[in-house]
Amino acid sequence: MNDHEHNHPHEYSDEELWGRTTSEDPFRKGMALQELAQRYFDRNDWERCLSAAAAARETFNGNDNFYEEARAAYFEGMALYRADRDEEALSGFIRAVELYRTYASEIELADALHFQAMCYLYLKRLDEVQEPMSSAIALYEGNKRHGQAGISCLELGEAFGRLQRQGEALEVFERCLVNFQKAGDVIGSGRAHDRIAAALIDLARMEEATDHLRQALQIFEYTENEFWWTKAQFRLGWTLVSQREYAEALPLLEAASRWYKKKEDYVRAADADFQIANAYGNTGRDIDARRIYRTVQSVFEASGQKESASTAEMAYASSLAAAGETYEAITIFRRMLKRKHVKKDKWLERSASRRLAEQLLLIGGPEASKEGLMLLLETSTEDWGDNVPERAAHLAATAEAFMSLERFDEAEKNARAVLDLGAEPSYRGSTAASYTVLSDVAEQRDKNRDLAEDFLSRAIALYLANGDDTEARELSQRLLPDATANADQDQWVLFPEPPSLSGGEERDRESSKGEAH
Repeated sequence: MNDHEHNHPHEYSDEELWGRTTSEDPFRKGMALQELAQRYFDRNDWERCLSAAAAARETFNGNDNFYEEARAAYFEGMALYRADRDEEALSGFIRAVELYRTYASEIELADALHFQAMCYLYLKRLDEVQEPMSSAIALYEGNKRHGQAGISCLELGEAFGRLQRQGEALEVFERCLVNFQKAGDVIGSGRAHDRIAAALIDLARMEEATDHLRQALQIFEYTENEFWWTKAQFRLGWTLVSQREYAEALPLLEAASRWYKKKEDYVRAADADFQIANAYGNTGRDIDARRIYRTVQSVFEASGQKESASTAEMAYASSLAAAGETYEAITIFRRMLKRKHVKKDKWLERSASRRLAEQLLLIGGPEASKEGLMLLLETSTEDWGDNVPERAAHLAATAEAFMSLERFDEAEKNARAVLDLGAEPSYRGSTAASYTVLSDVAEQRDKNRDLAEDFLSRAIALYLANGDDTEARELSQRLLPDATANADQDQWVLFPEPPSLSGGEERDRESSKGEAH
């Protein structure tokens, strides 16, 4: 065979190439199979691509054609990857990476590393994603392939997010935005703004998150990209609900729900309706909220989305609890915790356990309080990762559980841990609850009525700022008789450093007995 025939197999028809696959010359045979694999891949014919690529790899193997063997392994991996056979695909990408490090260009190596990492992501081997994806990003950036670097950053950030490493996710998403901007990719930049916001939300930096989501919405509206525009409407609406900006949130969520239903994307429509229910539940439309929770639960169950269905059921139970239906809520939470898919999903399990514990504490009494505390101690606050609102809620509930059992030192320790997180709007209620615990500790353990009232006034101010007027009114009854007359939230002063519980002297937190784990 002449060099032209070796180097230009793309000039031949499929039939001619198949004819050359019977050649006794391994290189000629391998090159024909390689070209066929490429063609079938371009046609989305994964089975034929896989067959040709596997045959090419076997042909090149052992004949010192390392680069061609690597390319064949890469196409074999891609065919398996596109066919959702990720475990098998991984082997092809690992072999391609091994050979590409020596025999291929940096871009080819970056591509193989990217898809190796994607296999880990889809196989939920999240701890293994970082090394190959970070290497791919560095190679893309070094070769000014910023668009591809941006895509890899999106995926790495997703892995960090699922690992609850939101700080690292934020850094990667910000790097993603820079890459898309350098590539001139407007849609990509919008997606990066969206993902930056997602990380900021979990870090309880809600105002910054909202700013990024508004930018994403403007970008997608301008580009008339309906899919991403609708997604941005949903995300911004969801964030505004968490900030209690219901009037602005509802039109965005309703528009997203209508568009998704029009496109028969009922799962995403249910996601939007779930957030609408959350808004209704906080604006006095509790019955409407519970009706929607039940509806979307049915939609999620019908679509096989068990985790989302359980999230809707948990919201329904929480709404019942808020309406005073404590025992019915407890029944639902207990039922949830027995389900296999809830036990496998640690976030769901932790969330349901905490909510069950909170209801048990409301019942009161030694047995209910002990069970509630036991449920809370089964989870460490570190298990929530960088999700600050959930950490705050867990710590506040634990503080209340210790307080109900008159374990004052441990109650103080957990309540102060909440205050150390700050008082962002997304977990202001947890901060208020922690001040209430500190007030109880000051009064019952330290017999310091003045300090107890000071903590209580802080709790009332936070509940008022959070729109929890009922909680504020109930706590105000514990103050001096004339305190309620001045319970205007603008008159409450929030001090940055709460006083110590021990007569002005700083308590050694490390010496507290019976620390929660």
